[in-house]
Amino acid sequence: MSDSISNAGPEPSAPHRAHAVGAIAGQWPEKKPMWPDRRLVDLLGIEHPLVLAPMAGLGTVELAASVCAGGGLGSLGCVGLQPELVMKAVDKLRTLTGKPINTNFFCHSVARADRAREANWRDRLAPITTNWASIPRSRQGSRRFCRSTTPFAGRSNRSSPRS
Repeated sequence: MSDSISNAGPEPSAPHRAHAVGAIAGQWPEKKPMWPDRRLVDLLGIEHPLVLAPMAGLGTVELAASVCAGGGLGSLGCVGLQPELVMKAVDKLRTLTGKPINTNFFCHSVARADRAREANWRDRLAPITTNWASIPRSRQGSRRFCRSTTPFAGRSNRSSPRS
């Protein structure tokens, strides 16, 4: 394990120099842990209490390998990936690091479609979304980044963006 977790600060380069935390000349303060609760670090077999968020669609194998190289837990977001792609990504990560890694999946039941519930939240948001069209373009700001004039209309403006 790295000294950065278990010991606070570097040793002074010469005995006659004062320690960075203000030790009396010739005496060195007792080394104190910077992160006193080591349960997570010890459980995961990592050097630092850092875990890369498994960002499905954004995280990369290279990013996970870099976090592992830095002493943290590198993670792969595997949500929505086919099993073959997950195995390929894990194999590639294993070629880049021998340190512990994390793979993340969603293991929940898909919500059932409920037309009444969807109609309810659309009705509650209608005052906000219908007012959008009444705002002058000069005051709409980032309208050109919106996918549709009204979010629930089901039509897209991607092919003809407005400025």
